[in-house]
Amino acid sequence: MTRVSGPVFFLCGQRWSVNGLTAVIVFLTIFSNEFLVYIIQSFRWPNLPVGSRDSSETQVILLVADPQIQGYQDEPGFPVGIISRWDIDRYLSQTFSLAHAYAKPDVVVFLGDLMDEGSKATKDEYKSYYYRFLSVFGASEKDKRVYIAGDNDIGGELRDMRKE
Repeated sequence: MTRVSGPVFFLCGQRWSVNGLTAVIVFLTIFSNEFLVYIIQSFRWPNLPVGSRDSSETQVILLVADPQIQGYQDEPGFPVGIISRWDIDRYLSQTFSLAHAYAKPDVVVFLGDLMDEGSKATKDEYKSYYYRFLSVFGASEKDKRVYIAGDNDIGGELRDMRKE
């Protein structure tokens, strides 16, 4: 018989050490917050009668406000910046995909501040932000899309001069 130092818990007929139980709780918390919460919350949305709509008379518009793809300049360096951009992009992509599947829009309107650092980005950074934006919000290529620039995209807030 093996001896375990420290407290032991019995759960579902199994012996669990404090470390093992803590690891399971942390894993379940991360899993539910990173994956399940999106799906669970989408069940709370009201039903829309979009399945039987006549597209010649009804148009569904999905408004996406202030998504702000994170930049490189104001973010922490390696590895924190890479991880935070990956996590933010994944969050935006998952929530947009759920909203898109729910609304089944004919038009998607992006209401400004598409990029966090667009107004001060170099040409290469701006191009990178643009392609990241397309990959994050690429749920459907058949939608008509409208992009409205915000102050983070082209400037215009306080000392951040507006750029073309």
